[in-house]
Amino acid sequence: MAFLAIAIFLCAFIRPAFAHGPLSYGRTVGPFVMTPDNLNMLPIGGIWLGTGFTHLYYQRVVDRPPSYLSSIPLRIEVGLSANVAMVSSWDVRIRRDGDRTVGGVGDVAIATKVRVVNEQGRRPAIGVKFLTKLPNARDSGSYLGTDATDFFATLILEKESLSLSGGVAILGSFNSAQGDNQQDDFATFSALWSTIPLAGVELSVGSTGFVSSRHRDDYAYAVIGLAAYLGRSIMQISFRLGLTHDSEAVGVSFDATFMLGKR
Repeated sequence: MAFLAIAIFLCAFIRPAFAHGPLSYGRTVGPFVMTPDNLNMLPIGGIWLGTGFTHLYYQRVVDRPPSYLSSIPLRIEVGLSANVAMVSSWDVRIRRDGDRTVGGVGDVAIATKVRVVNEQGRRPAIGVKFLTKLPNARDSGSYLGTDATDFFATLILEKESLSLSGGVAILGSFNSAQGDNQQDDFATFSALWSTIPLAGVELSVGSTGFVSSRHRDDYAYAVIGLAAYLGRSIMQISFRLGLTHDSEAVGVSFDATFMLGKR
């Protein structure tokens, strides 16, 4: 039923996007901050340190050659209370467009996740997440970051193994033409279903993306992941598939997360 619900959601609300300008938000914002949301929380004082490797292939669109983006993400998550967590993310990127290869750091994102209501009976858990992306990647010519301050606000609903979220995003329009509105407003969404087929192993399937109020650079992808819980660490491999015209065609990532402090 969870797979069917996600499929219906995608078919009903996602429409193909058409590329314009040099590069889309999907190639800068999307790979970094757009991941399916959930309300997993750390204990007070708990710290997660995460790293890994991601490789994305972008298909040829509108006279642009195919491109590749490889990155090493760095993430730290801290449990501030039983229902509040803070997450900071950053990555190092290498992009190849045709015969041109560039490298450098991506933008920093800082997020606060708050669980407002715990799951009880038929009532789902309810939470919110606020995320700000900072313009530290001052390399707009390389398109390793957007060089803009972006803001996301998300409402999360979680019931047993299914998490649904929706919200808004205000993104600086780094590829707007002169005189055009330098800000784009988006509706964001994600759906994530998970199950435990074996002890210490978790399988997850989901989708996430955003839709512009002007249908510029709409972006979405589907993801399937397999995670192994090994004591105080989590090893996960994920595969991604672009669902819109200007999303990446395929991607793979490996993530290693380690817990410090309290369990």
